[in-house]
Amino acid sequence: MANELSISTILSNTWNSIYSILNDSSSGLTDTQSSARTRTTWVFSSFPDEYDDDGATSADFPGYPVVVIETNSDASLFTLGQGKREASVSVEINIFTKKAVDLDTLSDDVINHLMNSSQSTLESKYLFSPTMEGTLTNTMFRDKDKIHQRSLRFSFRWVG
Repeated sequence: MANELSISTILSNTWNSIYSILNDSSSGLTDTQSSARTRTTWVFSSFPDEYDDDGATSADFPGYPVVVIETNSDASLFTLGQGKREASVSVEINIFTKKAVDLDTLSDDVINHLMNSSQSTLESKYLFSPTMEGTLTNTMFRDKDKIHQRSLRFSFRWVG
């Protein structure tokens, strides 16, 4: 059986797998601002442009919260017996909110999806043994807005 995740595409496919889990409209992350949000996309690979060149709010900016998924570019590859290969892949998920309570809600939601409820989906994409490696919480100001940020770092074993 050919692996859906090849070594040459492991990072992009890992990102797509995590994105699909977190962005699923029926079982993904709970949008704490869904009643006020006009854009449905709020999970990205990099922070979206908040302002356009004229300083106005960009039409592409969905409002807060925003979730950014980054895969580690240093996937380490090991060769196992019987033609099997294993790689360690790190994923960092950054959550940006205006409310601290939303930060906690979304963090718990991400952790639950990646560590518990989405195990069969992850395994079908050859991603095993999720480990939460750590978190970092920060508060910053963007213009007049106080923004809360939390980074959640996970590692997975890819076996194929």
